[in-house]
Amino acid sequence: MVSVDARYNGLAVSNVFLRNIDNVTAGFSIDPVTSNNVRINTSEGAATATFTIVLIKEPTANASITFNSDDLTEG
Repeated sequence: MVSVDARYNGLAVSNVFLRNIDNVTAGFSIDPVTSNNVRINTSEGAATATFTIVLIKEPTANASITFNSDDLTEG
Protein backbone atom coordinates (compact mmCIF):
# COMPACT_ATOMS: atom_id res chain seq x y z
CA MET A 1 0.00 0.00 0.00
CA VAL A 2 1.14 3.54 -0.71
CA SER A 3 0.05 6.23 1.72
CA VAL A 4 1.28 9.54 3.10
CA ASP A 5 0.37 8.12 6.52
CA ALA A 6 3.50 6.29 7.76
CA ARG A 7 1.32 3.76 9.63
CA TYR A 8 -0.13 2.53 6.30
CA ASN A 9 2.69 3.21 3.82
CA GLY A 10 4.29 -0.06 2.73
CA LEU A 11 1.65 -2.18 4.48
CA ALA A 12 1.13 -5.51 2.71
CA VAL A 13 -2.40 -5.93 1.43
CA SER A 14 -4.00 -9.17 0.26
CA ASN A 15 -5.54 -9.32 -3.20
CA VAL A 16 -9.25 -8.68 -3.33
CA PHE A 17 -11.27 -9.97 -6.27
CA LEU A 18 -14.50 -8.16 -7.07
CA ARG A 19 -17.18 -8.79 -9.65
CA ASN A 20 -19.88 -6.29 -10.50
CA ILE A 21 -23.12 -8.03 -11.42
CA ASP A 22 -25.12 -5.64 -13.57
CA ASN A 23 -28.75 -6.58 -13.04
CA VAL A 24 -30.30 -3.34 -14.28
CA THR A 25 -32.36 -3.84 -17.41
CA ALA A 26 -32.96 -1.30 -20.12
CA GLY A 27 -36.07 0.82 -19.83
CA PHE A 28 -37.35 4.32 -19.23
CA SER A 29 -39.60 6.21 -16.89
CA ILE A 30 -41.92 9.10 -17.66
CA ASP A 31 -43.00 11.57 -15.02
CA PRO A 32 -45.85 12.26 -14.57
CA VAL A 33 -47.41 8.92 -15.50
CA THR A 34 -51.20 9.04 -15.74
CA SER A 35 -51.89 5.41 -16.66
CA ASN A 36 -50.27 2.26 -17.99
CA ASN A 37 -50.65 3.73 -21.48
CA VAL A 38 -48.62 6.79 -20.47
CA ARG A 39 -51.20 9.22 -21.81
CA ILE A 40 -50.28 12.91 -21.47
CA ASN A 41 -52.97 15.37 -22.49
CA THR A 42 -52.81 18.83 -24.00
CA SER A 43 -55.64 21.10 -25.02
CA GLU A 44 -56.46 23.71 -27.63
CA GLY A 45 -55.28 27.28 -27.33
CA ALA A 46 -51.52 26.55 -27.39
CA ALA A 47 -51.60 24.73 -24.07
CA THR A 48 -48.55 22.62 -23.35
CA ALA A 49 -47.80 19.42 -21.50
CA THR A 50 -44.57 19.09 -19.54
CA PHE A 51 -43.00 15.75 -18.69
CA THR A 52 -39.61 14.21 -17.99
CA ILE A 53 -38.21 11.05 -19.59
CA VAL A 54 -35.32 9.23 -17.89
CA LEU A 55 -33.49 6.21 -19.25
CA ILE A 56 -33.12 3.53 -16.56
CA LYS A 57 -29.77 2.29 -17.92
CA GLU A 58 -27.24 4.05 -20.13
CA PRO A 59 -27.73 2.73 -23.67
CA THR A 60 -24.88 1.20 -25.66
CA ALA A 61 -26.16 2.93 -28.82
CA ASN A 62 -28.56 5.75 -29.71
CA ALA A 63 -32.01 5.45 -28.15
CA SER A 64 -35.16 7.16 -29.40
CA ILE A 65 -38.76 7.41 -28.26
CA THR A 66 -41.55 8.06 -30.73
CA PHE A 67 -44.49 10.26 -29.77
CA ASN A 68 -47.91 9.84 -31.32
CA SER A 69 -51.06 11.90 -31.29
CA ASP A 70 -54.64 10.64 -31.33
CA ASP A 71 -55.56 13.70 -33.41
CA LEU A 72 -52.84 15.66 -35.21
CA THR A 73 -55.25 18.57 -35.78
CA GLU A 74 -55.61 19.13 -32.03
CA GLY A 75 -53.38 19.75 -29.01
